[in-house]
Amino acid sequence: RGAALLAELTPAFAAIDRAVRGDTGPELLRVSCIATFAVRWLIPRIAAFHTSHPDLRVTITESYDAPDFRADGSDLAIRMAVGDDPFPAGTEGERFMDSWVGLVAQPDFWAAHHGDPVERLPRLISRSNPPAWTRWSKFSARDIPGVDAGAFDHQLTMLEACAAGLGLAIAQWPLVQDYIDTNRLIAPFGFVRGVGEFAILKPVRARGRAADAFRAWLKATAAANPPAPVDAGV
Repeated sequence: RGAALLAELTPAFAAIDRAVRGDTGPELLRVSCIATFAVRWLIPRIAAFHTSHPDLRVTITESYDAPDFRADGSDLAIRMAVGDDPFPAGTEGERFMDSWVGLVAQPDFWAAHHGDPVERLPRLISRSNPPAWTRWSKFSARDIPGVDAGAFDHQLTMLEACAAGLGLAIAQWPLVQDYIDTNRLIAPFGFVRGVGEFAILKPVRARGRAADAFRAWLKATAAANPPAPVDAGV
């Protein structure tokens, strides 16, 4: 019952606090987000949200952990949801974007190595998504390159290494759109449907005008996102 009261009363207390302090600036919305998605997809689009909602401002923190809204002070969280797995305890949410994954390479690197035996090709790994190569191989029915060329803590650094020609990588479509649009990377086989979806989470029964506006904007922006080039061999 206390959690339900907290969800109902927090927006009202926040409004009272702003009024008492005479704060007429934008209302802050705190969003906890997986790091590479924040950098490669969300942050470049936030200005559009601010333009349509000038009375609101989004601040972003990076995390891969299960959301703990009370501990970190965030209002919403963006995480990966896998299959039919339930959302973390104390949260409710909705999936807003499918995950399409594909092999990506620096164009000159691919041209130099295309045709080489697959077991000789170097692969890059992200510790934040260890099963990426195995899942891509399963869904695309393609072999995994055999040479371990390095493991990185985040997909962001892995993708930069890939764009520098250090090896091949498996990446989600939203994270490499601009790499491909600017020809820093290519996806020679296209993309296949992955096992998860991007999801927006909030505390159970929480309400708030700012959070509702952001969630609506996020879903509309994701719906307008260009689709991934499909792997024609699947």
